[in-house]
Formats: sequence, C-alpha cells, structure tokens
Amino acid sequence: MGSKEREEQMIDKPLHTEGPWTHHDVSWENDRTKFSIIRNGPLAYVGDNTHGPDNCEANALLMSKAPELLAALQAMIGFCTFHGIQPNKILDNAIKVVESSIFKIK
Repeated sequence: MGSKEREEQMIDKPLHTEGPWTHHDVSWENDRTKFSIIRNGPLAYVGDNTHGPDNCEANALLMSKAPELLAALQAMIGFCTFHGIQPNKILDNAIKVVESSIFKIK
C-alpha cells in the first residue's frame, strides 16, 4: 500500500479496533497472564513481567487507554491546525512526534 492510499484509509476508517477499551483482571493461579485488554472480546493479554502486580496493572491500564490518548492527540493537532497556531521550536517538535505516532498507529 502506497503512502497516499494509506493516508486516504486513515481518513476513512482506522485499522485498529476502535475504543473504548477496558482492562480486566484475569489472574489464574500459576499463570503469568494477569490482565486482558477488552473490546467486544479480548484484544491483548498482559502478563507478569517480574516487576510486580502494580506494574502489570499499570501497563494494562495504559494500553486500555490507547484509543482515548489517540483521540486527544488528534484533537490537539486539529485544534492547532484550525486556529493557525504557529508553534515554537519545542511545540513544533512535539507536534511532529505526535503526527508521526498517529500515522504509525493507523
């Protein structure tokens, strides 16, 4: 798929499962899977990474908030574009990172 086709597809419909996503504790004894990321069924499982249960749940929570974070970043880009905000060097770099991240996600 070429760059132009990918950009057009981004506008029409994202490739990822749309949110909202939630996370649920699915701990089983002697099993390393601790949390499931869910949207109409499981999307991903988060396992014990030896950093403790709080770290595992924090990772699951962060992943489950991905659709909301994406929407917030897209809104930020839209706001800046709509209002013709001329970013300074720091904001300009941040916007480039956000746009690049959004492009990679979709």
